[in-house]
Amino acid sequence: MAFTDCSYKYLKKKAQKLGFFVFESKKHCKIKDSSNNFITMIPRQNRLKRETAKGIVEAFSEKGKISKEEIRTTIKC
Repeated sequence: MAFTDCSYKYLKKKAQKLGFFVFESKKHCKIKDSSNNFITMIPRQNRLKRETAKGIVEAFSEKGKISKEEIRTTIKC
């Protein structure tokens, strides 16, 4: 999956669509699963670097136990 810069709002919206819960804080947004297990954090910035976005999406797959195919069809950044 080729990543370009993604925005905080886009990844937050897609995390909710994948079934994660979003908890807002001042500088970051915490992503948790239905069992309240911590998945990852998303920095509250307009544009995230490619490496940061890639790490967040990989955490969705690895820690969130969501298939890469489902993530690939949901997240297009």
